[in-house]
Amino acid sequence: YARISFKLERHADALAGYSELEKGAEMEQNRLEAATGVMRSAYRAREFGLAAETSARIAEQPGRKVEEVREALMVNARSNLAQSRREEALQALNRLAADPSTDEGGEACVMLVKDAFDRGDSKGVETMVYALSGKAVGDWYHSPWKWAKAYEMMSCFEGLVEYYRVTGERDILSAVEKFSDILFEYELNPMMTVG
Repeated sequence: YARISFKLERHADALAGYSELEKGAEMEQNRLEAATGVMRSAYRAREFGLAAETSARIAEQPGRKVEEVREALMVNARSNLAQSRREEALQALNRLAADPSTDEGGEACVMLVKDAFDRGDSKGVETMVYALSGKAVGDWYHSPWKWAKAYEMMSCFEGLVEYYRVTGERDILSAVEKFSDILFEYELNPMMTVG
């Protein structure tokens, strides 16, 4: 019943069904599935308090797949933001941003940059500002040879492109285009590649 209700986008009914399943489940796999159903249904039913609580529990539950933990962290971040609980959201976003090669990690990078910008945190938006500055990427940082993170940076910009595809925010695409221009202007090697 809960699964069918969820597919039919009757999220309040799905939430009720998954909640009952979670309470009465005797097998561990059924409890895990029910908790995931509660989290997803609560989020889509705009029950952000319950979604945040359940997603936090799921993110720490032993036996969860990495993909399930990432989903739970993203639901947790969004649910907390919906409740104006920025600090809790930032904790989940920072965990996700540690791996920007994933969809959730890339999106978390974008959300963290936007949050830093909204708060006027110049250090937090420094990378974006440098991307728009026209400087060579190697000049963005002090002593880049000690800690250069080319793959992570590219993953973050790939995440920005995906974010643009979803939201259509032109300023995001503009930043990525300027970053690309900077790479080709300063980093292109004789083989006509970057890297």
